[in-house]
Amino acid sequence: MRGTCLTCLLMYVLLQVVTLWYRAPEVLLQSSYATPVDLWSVGCIFAEMFSRRPLFQGNSDVDQLGKIFDVVGVPSVEDWPQEVGLPQSAFSPRPPKPISELLPEMDEQGQSLLLQFLTFNPSKRISAYAALSHPYFQSLQSTSKSTTPQQAPGKQPSLEETSS
Repeated sequence: MRGTCLTCLLMYVLLQVVTLWYRAPEVLLQSSYATPVDLWSVGCIFAEMFSRRPLFQGNSDVDQLGKIFDVVGVPSVEDWPQEVGLPQSAFSPRPPKPISELLPEMDEQGQSLLLQFLTFNPSKRISAYAALSHPYFQSLQSTSKSTTPQQAPGKQPSLEETSS
């Protein structure tokens, strides 16, 4: 019983701390909580860096899940968490949207990394260590060795930068 109470407390605290738009599906479904939750949030922020707007702008847990499924598709029964009361069949099947349509300004390596951050099944989601070793960051390292300063993705030059 004690572990169950601790789990309930952790879920309550988590739901009060993580902004709805960055919550992982397992949190919205009140499933297990572990570090992959944070990598989902990183993926949401990574996408936002390119588009300059949140990727999933839900106004409730159910609406947020719908927004997520609009992008990543409804997961398979195998990837659906077993310990939640809401069955996978409660959602209409829909295929994932191509990331290239949502974020055309993101290169292929960035899209690959984003898809790994936004993997529905937390046990299949990329780890922080693997993310840092992803080719997206390797290409940034080789680019940063050049002599010209680099701008952040989607960053517009400031007035000072354009007038000099």
